[in-house]
Amino acid sequence: IARHDGERFTADIVSQQAAPVAMVRGDRTHPLHGVRQRASVDRQLDLVGVRLRRAQQRAPTLSFRTMRSGEFHAGQIKQIIAFNRARMQAKGKRFGMSASDEHQLCQLMLERGQLSVIEIEGKPRAGLLCTRVGGEVFMHVIAHDPALDELRLGFLCCVLTIEVASAAGD
Repeated sequence: IARHDGERFTADIVSQQAAPVAMVRGDRTHPLHGVRQRASVDRQLDLVGVRLRRAQQRAPTLSFRTMRSGEFHAGQIKQIIAFNRARMQAKGKRFGMSASDEHQLCQLMLERGQLSVIEIEGKPRAGLLCTRVGGEVFMHVIAHDPALDELRLGFLCCVLTIEVASAAGD
């Protein structure tokens, strides 16, 4: 699903064999629902592959990378928050993060954060803000450039982040 060239990950076509951990949890459900949920997981993985291929066709320079605290700066964090704010505004919804909340999240991210980013032509177009505590990863903000809504880049960034974490044993 993603390749690492020493510095960054480049998105590749999703296969069912590279199932993100969060989507496979359906296998641990009640036996009566397992078959239907497994089929649902397979459909979701097919859909992820379709969305990723569509995004790559529209934006051949699409790349993905994930960074831990010390590898990113506050401006990158604020860019992802700005995408989220813009999307809420475009939908006519109130953005749920105060300036104080934003400041606290930035501080937390700089201390123990993980930032995943999808870039197109070297510019951030989607991101996922997470924090790492112990062996756990907690998602705080997922967002994408509202000008690229149809590509579902926030969703793809989330799936790719899960795949990288799974491959790394996180």
